[in-house]
Amino acid sequence: MTRPRDILLVGDAMVDAYLRTEPVGISDEAPVAVLDWVGVRRTFGGMMNVAASCAACGGVRVIGVIGDDEPGQFLREETQRCEMDAHWLHDGRPTVEKTRVVAGDQETMLARLDVEETTPIDDRTAEELIAAVHDTLPRCGVLLVSDYRKGAITPTVARGLLAAAKDHGVPILVDAKPESMDWFKGATLLTPNEREARLFAQQYGIECATTDELGKTLATTLDAAVLITRSAEGMTVFDKAGNRLAHFDAEVDRPLSTSGAGDVVMAAIGVSMVRGKTLTEAVEAAARSVAKAIRRDGTCRIEPGDL
Repeated sequence: MTRPRDILLVGDAMVDAYLRTEPVGISDEAPVAVLDWVGVRRTFGGMMNVAASCAACGGVRVIGVIGDDEPGQFLREETQRCEMDAHWLHDGRPTVEKTRVVAGDQETMLARLDVEETTPIDDRTAEELIAAVHDTLPRCGVLLVSDYRKGAITPTVARGLLAAAKDHGVPILVDAKPESMDWFKGATLLTPNEREARLFAQQYGIECATTDELGKTLATTLDAAVLITRSAEGMTVFDKAGNRLAHFDAEVDRPLSTSGAGDVVMAAIGVSMVRGKTLTEAVEAAARSVAKAIRRDGTCRIEPGDL
């Protein structure tokens, strides 16, 4: 039987917007710049950065919570354009949108305006989300969870995702914040950066002098393999027992952009594992992919051929 090669992605869907302006003078009402409105450009944000990279390398299905608003309509239309199978839930909250106000040809950022409601989704919406996951997983070979703490992932949802992955026999890879890592004990892999890993360990009153100590602490506490991304120091992966499986050095000294690098790592590992690679092989592919992605301008994304 052929293993499904689609990826299912669940988490916090967001929109990144750029309000482009042109400086024209100083206001006579206050000592602030007067800006002419040029236009607004929207793009994927949050878990949708992961989705964009996955889509570049194969099939991806997404499940998330959005609002009945203009950013939500953008996500509906853009996922259709990118041929992503999207299941959107609604609970009355607005779509999370982060708007950067930029000015001039160099697009200097002047401010950021956030629209978001971060209260946890209610039980009814959580039940709908888990039901959608069970309906979708038979067509997928891996489950990715992207938690930005915007409300879509709750303890109930986390338990449901772990159970669904087990029921359908697929690996579950989780990018969680320190506050929610505990919810995913028993996952296949968690992918914190070093700062997040240390914050999680500190919640247990544990100070780790070395990366190996940190990896062992997280892996044994969470009963999961752990990948710690370390920026210029590369990335190190540990098995569930806390043993170091491999370390991969960063392959670039002066990256142009690291925004979204963690999303590239998550996507590359998911794509590689759904293609039958081992965990260590998948992390190695992620190291190669992120080295290419961070050399490009803008938010990091995988492009065809990076893997």
